[in-house]
Amino acid sequence: MYNLNSYFNSFLRYLNDNRKKISYLQLIGKIEDLLVKEFCYFIYTESKGKYAAVVNLGSSKKKEKVIDICIITRENFNDIEIVEMIEVKYFRNWHRFLPLDAKDNIRTLMKSFNKQIYSVEKEKHGWFKVNSNVKKVNAIAFASFLSYEENDNNKEVYYTRILNVAKEEFANNIISRFNFKEVYDDTDVILFNKKIYVTLRAGLWE
Repeated sequence: MYNLNSYFNSFLRYLNDNRKKISYLQLIGKIEDLLVKEFCYFIYTESKGKYAAVVNLGSSKKKEKVIDICIITRENFNDIEIVEMIEVKYFRNWHRFLPLDAKDNIRTLMKSFNKQIYSVEKEKHGWFKVNSNVKKVNAIAFASFLSYEENDNNKEVYYTRILNVAKEEFANNIISRFNFKEVYDDTDVILFNKKIYVTLRAGLWE
Protein backbone atom coordinates (compact mmCIF):
# COMPACT_ATOMS: atom_id res chain seq x y z
CA MET A 1 0.00 0.00 0.00
CA TYR A 2 1.28 3.47 -0.90
CA ASN A 3 2.38 5.55 2.10
CA LEU A 4 3.76 9.03 1.40
CA ASN A 5 5.21 9.49 4.90
CA SER A 6 7.22 6.30 4.59
CA TYR A 7 8.63 7.21 1.18
CA PHE A 8 9.34 10.77 2.31
CA ASN A 9 11.31 9.67 5.39
CA SER A 10 13.25 7.12 3.34
CA PHE A 11 14.01 9.81 0.76
CA LEU A 12 15.50 12.06 3.43
CA ARG A 13 17.84 9.24 4.41
CA TYR A 14 18.75 8.86 0.73
CA LEU A 15 19.57 12.57 0.53
CA ASN A 16 21.70 12.28 3.65
CA ASP A 17 23.58 9.36 2.11
CA ASN A 18 24.22 11.56 -0.94
CA ARG A 19 24.90 14.77 0.96
CA LYS A 20 28.34 15.27 -0.59
CA LYS A 21 26.70 15.74 -4.01
CA ILE A 22 23.51 17.51 -2.91
CA SER A 23 25.27 19.98 -0.60
CA TYR A 24 27.59 21.07 -3.42
CA LEU A 25 24.62 21.56 -5.74
CA GLN A 26 23.00 23.82 -3.14
CA LEU A 27 25.92 26.19 -3.66
CA ILE A 28 25.51 26.63 -7.38
CA GLY A 29 21.80 27.37 -7.72
CA LYS A 30 18.22 26.54 -6.87
CA ILE A 31 17.73 22.77 -6.79
CA GLU A 32 13.95 22.40 -6.51
CA ASP A 33 13.69 20.72 -9.91
CA LEU A 34 16.52 18.34 -9.03
CA LEU A 35 14.88 17.33 -5.74
CA VAL A 36 11.54 16.77 -7.48
CA LYS A 37 13.06 14.44 -10.04
CA GLU A 38 15.27 12.67 -7.51
CA PHE A 39 12.17 12.00 -5.41
CA CYS A 40 10.30 10.67 -8.44
CA TYR A 41 13.12 8.29 -9.32
CA PHE A 42 13.50 7.26 -5.67
CA ILE A 43 9.83 6.24 -5.44
CA TYR A 44 10.12 4.27 -8.68
CA THR A 45 13.20 2.34 -7.53
CA GLU A 46 12.12 1.96 -3.89
CA SER A 47 8.76 0.51 -4.95
CA LYS A 48 10.47 -1.74 -7.52
CA GLY A 49 8.42 -0.17 -10.29
CA LYS A 50 5.04 -0.45 -8.60
CA TYR A 51 4.79 3.35 -8.52
CA ALA A 52 6.04 5.97 -10.95
CA ALA A 53 5.54 9.71 -11.27
CA VAL A 54 4.57 12.43 -13.70
CA VAL A 55 5.90 15.96 -13.17
CA ASN A 56 4.16 19.25 -13.93
CA LEU A 57 0.83 17.62 -14.70
CA GLY A 58 -2.21 19.80 -15.38
CA SER A 59 -3.75 21.88 -18.14
CA SER A 60 -4.77 25.53 -17.97
CA LYS A 61 -7.20 24.82 -20.82
CA LYS A 62 -9.02 22.44 -18.47
CA LYS A 63 -8.69 24.98 -15.63
CA GLU A 64 -6.36 22.62 -13.79
CA LYS A 65 -3.45 23.68 -11.64
CA VAL A 66 -0.09 22.31 -12.74
CA ILE A 67 1.07 19.97 -9.97
CA ASP A 68 4.77 19.29 -9.40
CA ILE A 69 4.45 15.54 -8.77
CA CYS A 70 1.63 13.09 -9.42
CA ILE A 71 2.41 9.58 -8.18
CA ILE A 72 0.84 7.00 -10.44
CA THR A 73 0.27 3.25 -10.43
CA ARG A 74 -1.58 0.73 -12.59
CA GLU A 75 -2.93 -2.78 -12.88
CA ASN A 76 -2.17 -2.56 -16.59
CA PHE A 77 -0.72 0.15 -18.82
CA ASN A 78 -4.13 1.34 -19.97
CA ASP A 79 -5.48 1.75 -16.45
CA ILE A 80 -3.08 4.26 -14.87
CA GLU A 81 -4.37 6.24 -11.89
CA ILE A 82 -3.03 8.97 -9.62
CA VAL A 83 -2.55 7.91 -5.99
CA GLU A 84 -0.83 11.06 -4.69
CA MET A 85 -0.52 14.71 -5.71
CA ILE A 86 2.39 16.72 -4.31
CA GLU A 87 3.52 20.31 -4.58
CA VAL A 88 7.15 21.11 -3.72
CA LYS A 89 8.74 24.39 -2.69
CA TYR A 90 12.42 25.18 -2.12
CA PHE A 91 13.57 27.97 0.18
CA ARG A 92 17.10 29.30 0.61
CA ASN A 93 18.87 31.95 2.64
CA TRP A 94 21.51 32.80 0.01
CA HIS A 95 21.58 33.08 -3.75
CA ARG A 96 24.17 30.41 -4.53
CA PHE A 97 27.45 30.41 -2.55
CA LEU A 98 27.64 34.18 -2.14
CA PRO A 99 26.02 35.80 0.92
CA LEU A 100 23.39 37.54 -1.19
CA ASP A 101 20.18 37.56 0.80
CA ALA A 102 17.39 35.37 -0.60
CA LYS A 103 15.24 35.45 2.53
CA ASP A 104 13.17 38.34 1.20
CA ASN A 105 11.56 35.81 -1.16
CA ILE A 106 10.15 33.64 1.63
CA ARG A 107 6.71 35.22 1.80
CA THR A 108 6.32 35.48 -1.97
CA LEU A 109 7.21 31.80 -2.37
CA MET A 110 4.86 30.85 0.46
CA LYS A 111 1.94 32.70 -1.13
CA SER A 112 2.57 30.78 -4.35
CA PHE A 113 2.85 27.53 -2.38
CA ASN A 114 -0.45 28.16 -0.63
CA LYS A 115 -2.30 28.66 -3.93
CA GLN A 116 -1.23 25.20 -5.11
CA ILE A 117 -2.54 23.30 -2.08
CA TYR A 118 -6.24 22.45 -2.30
CA SER A 119 -8.84 19.75 -1.74
CA VAL A 120 -9.07 17.33 -4.66
CA GLU A 121 -12.62 16.70 -5.83
CA LYS A 122 -12.27 15.89 -9.54
CA GLU A 123 -12.08 12.31 -10.73
CA LYS A 124 -9.44 13.12 -13.34
CA HIS A 125 -6.34 15.31 -13.53
CA GLY A 126 -4.41 15.72 -16.75
CA TRP A 127 -4.73 12.47 -18.66
CA PHE A 128 -5.24 10.20 -15.66
CA LYS A 129 -8.05 9.30 -13.32
CA VAL A 130 -7.59 10.18 -9.65
CA ASN A 131 -7.90 7.47 -7.02
CA SER A 132 -10.78 8.13 -4.61
CA ASN A 133 -8.33 8.10 -1.67
CA VAL A 134 -6.69 11.29 -2.94
CA LYS A 135 -8.30 14.06 -0.90
CA LYS A 136 -5.81 16.92 -1.28
CA VAL A 137 -2.58 18.11 -2.83
CA ASN A 138 0.23 17.46 -0.35
CA ALA A 139 2.96 19.96 0.48
CA ILE A 140 6.68 19.20 0.73
CA ALA A 141 9.04 22.03 1.67
CA PHE A 142 12.82 21.97 1.39
CA ALA A 143 14.92 24.69 2.98
CA SER A 144 18.62 25.29 2.35
CA PHE A 145 20.88 27.23 4.71
CA LEU A 146 24.42 28.24 3.76
CA SER A 147 26.97 29.92 6.00
CA TYR A 148 30.66 30.65 6.25
CA GLU A 149 30.38 29.84 9.96
CA GLU A 150 29.75 26.49 11.62
CA ASN A 151 26.81 26.50 14.06
CA ASP A 152 25.66 29.87 12.77
CA ASN A 153 23.24 31.46 15.25
CA ASN A 154 21.11 32.74 12.38
CA LYS A 155 20.20 29.22 11.27
CA GLU A 156 17.40 28.56 13.75
CA VAL A 157 16.07 32.08 13.25
CA TYR A 158 15.83 31.38 9.52
CA TYR A 159 14.00 28.06 9.87
CA THR A 160 11.64 29.46 12.50
CA ARG A 161 10.83 32.36 10.19
CA ILE A 162 9.85 30.01 7.36
CA LEU A 163 7.52 28.04 9.63
CA ASN A 164 5.94 31.20 11.03
CA VAL A 165 5.31 32.59 7.56
CA ALA A 166 3.81 29.23 6.57
CA LYS A 167 1.37 29.39 9.48
CA GLU A 168 0.33 32.89 8.45
CA GLU A 169 -0.05 32.26 4.71
CA PHE A 170 -1.75 28.86 5.15
CA ALA A 171 -4.08 30.11 7.88
CA ASN A 172 -7.19 29.46 5.79
CA ASN A 173 -5.92 26.38 3.98
CA ILE A 174 -6.52 22.67 4.56
CA ILE A 175 -3.09 22.01 6.09
CA SER A 176 -2.13 23.21 9.54
CA ARG A 177 0.92 21.22 10.69
CA PHE A 178 4.30 22.64 9.76
CA ASN A 179 7.70 21.28 10.71
CA PHE A 180 11.16 20.54 9.39
CA LYS A 181 13.24 17.40 9.67
CA GLU A 182 16.99 17.56 9.45
CA VAL A 183 18.43 16.01 6.30
CA TYR A 184 22.00 17.03 7.14
CA ASP A 185 23.53 19.82 9.19
CA ASP A 186 26.66 21.90 8.54
CA THR A 187 28.08 19.62 5.88
CA ASP A 188 31.24 21.42 4.81
CA VAL A 189 32.01 22.04 1.15
CA ILE A 190 35.31 23.63 0.14
CA LEU A 191 35.05 25.92 -2.87
CA PHE A 192 38.17 27.76 -4.02
CA ASN A 193 39.82 27.25 -0.62
CA LYS A 194 36.73 28.64 1.17
CA LYS A 195 34.83 26.37 3.54
CA ILE A 196 31.06 26.73 3.34
CA TYR A 197 28.71 25.00 5.77
CA VAL A 198 25.59 23.57 4.15
CA THR A 199 22.37 22.53 5.88
CA LEU A 200 19.23 21.03 4.39
CA ARG A 201 15.91 20.44 6.12
CA ALA A 202 12.61 19.21 4.74
CA GLY A 203 9.03 18.95 5.87
CA LEU A 204 5.89 17.11 4.78
CA TRP A 205 3.26 19.62 5.81
CA GLU A 206 -0.17 18.21 6.63
